[in-house]
Amino acid sequence: MKHLVIFCALLFALPALPETPLPSDSLYHLGGHWTDQDGHDTPLNTLRGQPVVLAMAYTRCKEMCPLTVQSMQRIEADWFRRSSMPVRFAFFSFDWVSDTPARLKDYAVNHRIELEHWGFYQGREPAVRELAAALGISFLRDEAGEISHSYAITLLDADGVLIYQQTGLQPDGSDILAKLATVSSSGK
Repeated sequence: MKHLVIFCALLFALPALPETPLPSDSLYHLGGHWTDQDGHDTPLNTLRGQPVVLAMAYTRCKEMCPLTVQSMQRIEADWFRRSSMPVRFAFFSFDWVSDTPARLKDYAVNHRIELEHWGFYQGREPAVRELAAALGISFLRDEAGEISHSYAITLLDADGVLIYQQTGLQPDGSDILAKLATVSSSGK
């Protein structure tokens, strides 16, 4: 028993192993200030550890953004019907003025989105522009606050490396699901 106590004491005294460095092409290298739907500061790298299906959108949008969210919800439902592997879903807002954390949370509630798998993020203008550029998504905010933007749903691996990007409207998300199954089977 004495040896077990000494072994446990030595084990807990060991320094923690360093985390594996991120790949050079990881989006998690991006800086920027992001806040989640609960008002918590949330660096991008907090998404590390599991694949992420993400889109940039905004809550006031009446055209493509609701369709994007619906497509992501179908991907979520289909994925968890066929797999138990964890996946995160992330909504990054283009609208750094209007999409406050409270508004993002209301949007999630109004669209019946379970926050167990989802995160809604609002960033300052430089963070929004940096993420959009890294994803190859163009957007323009006019003086009236209206936002024109390109459409994409992006799949990142567990380290934040872009695996696939769906740029056309595909309501069933079959391409993302197929790529997600590949990421899941490779263990990334």
